[in-house]
Amino acid sequence: MDTLCRLYFLTDTVLGFGALRELSPAMRAAGISRPFLVADRGIAAAGLTDRIVEAMDTPPVATFLDTPANPTKAACEAAARAYVENEADGVVAVGGGSPIDLAKAVLVLATHDGAFESYDAVAGGTALIDGTRLPPLIAVPTTAGTGSEVGQSAVISVPGERKYILRHPGLKPRTAISDPDLTLSLPRAMTVGSGMDAMTHCIEGFLSPRPNPPAEAVALDGLRRIWNHLERAAADGDDREARWHLLMGSAEGGMAMTNGLGAVHAMSHAAGGAARPQSSPRHPQRGLPAQRPAVQHRREQCRPDPARRGDRVPRRRSLHRRHRGAQPAARHPCRHRRDGRHSGPRAVAGTGGKGGLHGRHQRPPDQRR
Repeated sequence: MDTLCRLYFLTDTVLGFGALRELSPAMRAAGISRPFLVADRGIAAAGLTDRIVEAMDTPPVATFLDTPANPTKAACEAAARAYVENEADGVVAVGGGSPIDLAKAVLVLATHDGAFESYDAVAGGTALIDGTRLPPLIAVPTTAGTGSEVGQSAVISVPGERKYILRHPGLKPRTAISDPDLTLSLPRAMTVGSGMDAMTHCIEGFLSPRPNPPAEAVALDGLRRIWNHLERAAADGDDREARWHLLMGSAEGGMAMTNGLGAVHAMSHAAGGAARPQSSPRHPQRGLPAQRPAVQHRREQCRPDPARRGDRVPRRRSLHRRHRGAQPAARHPCRHRRDGRHSGPRAVAGTGGKGGLHGRHQRPPDQRR
């Protein structure tokens, strides 16, 4: 587990505890002397960007932290302008799929002219991307989920429209530095959510109708690792073995999804591009919505109108008839026994103890009501 292993599937991946030491050699091999660091404010607050900078021989010429939860066109364009203004020659992306996908968009927007939408892979934009002009990218994942560190695609949202896909072989990172130690501080909810994302990549990659036996084998291995270790990592975030296997499973999910995805991602791809409704103003003291929702579900509104016969709901007949003389709030004295017999004041001798409603048709005719 503590031995570094290298995977040559799509990206040169260095995975294992202590892999961060390989960041500077990877930057020199890629020819990056003026790195542009891409992360988000959560990663910076956790102190991970400081650890990345310490592992670099050359400090970044600029750092971009305004990465949204789902990278947007506006954020990508702002990062690309900062990249050009600081004359960077390569990108180091730190974080989950959002910073890594945003960094891939920076590679395109900083070196190509034209509208962002023209490079959408769905519209044939891959042919417009010149791979020889793309600067190198090194990815340092801090979550075990998207597998973007080994992929050649980036998903960018345009709020109110849809999600756009940038895809080109030149967008895959030159090297992925996957150090499980960077995931030990990941909160439980993020661990579970990102782990389920990686598991979905493995499942849909395996079920893809495209014939790709290597991808299927990788998908099954990744699924096994995530299935066996996700609960352990959720229960104990410091479980080093579980974190190692989750990061490996995430990378394998990223490899497997090159074979295609399925209905889950098709649905999320469409829903993710939709505009989010603006939250209602909060109560200044209690933190509750100042305005109630437009639709109120109250009992008075849910009850049928007695004047409309077609809307009447038949009254449900009780399984037990109320014992005579009992108060409405009193509990019915009848009891059900585990052996199926019915005990209580309605039981009739000679009927095997099955009196009341359940034993009614077993009584002699002269005792039936």
